Amino acid sequence: MWDVTLHLQEAWKLGRQMAVYDRQTRPELTTAYHYPSYPVFQAAHRHRIEQTSAFRPWDDKLQRLVEQAAKRCRVSLNDLQQWDQFYSGVARMIHNVFWGAWEQAHHLEERYCQRIAQKETRDRPTVLRVANLPQPAAEAEAEDTGGELWDRVANKVFDEMQSDEDAQFWKLPTAESMGAKSGGPV
Repeated sequence: MWDVTLHLQEAWKLGRQMAVYDRQTRPELTTAYHYPSYPVFQAAHRHRIEQTSAFRPWDDKLQRLVEQAAKRCRVSLNDLQQWDQFYSGVARMIHNVFWGAWEQAHHLEERYCQRIAQKETRDRPTVLRVANLPQPAAEAEAEDTGGELWDRVANKVFDEMQSDEDAQFWKLPTAESMGAKSGGPV
């Protein structure tokens, strides 16, 4: 019905220009996880930027582009039905192409998906694992059996040394035999 290929190309160029040259209209992804899907986020994000004063010069250029397309398609501003058809078909398409170019230049969909993945990773419940330090078998048995463990260890050492016959070997010196003075209770 209407040939607007040229105007769509111009809308694409305009969107890329805004992405490259305008540093005030940057993507805002801090609240991306509030939106259940990318199309919902996309619509809200576009609307938010359209409300800023930094967008006004770009909005004026975009409106001029829509008006040029309407003139080229010979749309009468007096015929409301014709204007509604033009707006719902062509003007929206021009807006979508403009925003599509800007969003593509900023990799908005990829960045949205990354932000959602980061949020899901942060929100994933984690299990705090508290492990008891492993106790050596000797300590574990000592707690359970009391002095029996030490008797078993001593018997094992005696068996390995094969020194049970040497009674002198097992006599411990007394304090007096070591030269201590016996002057009272110790």
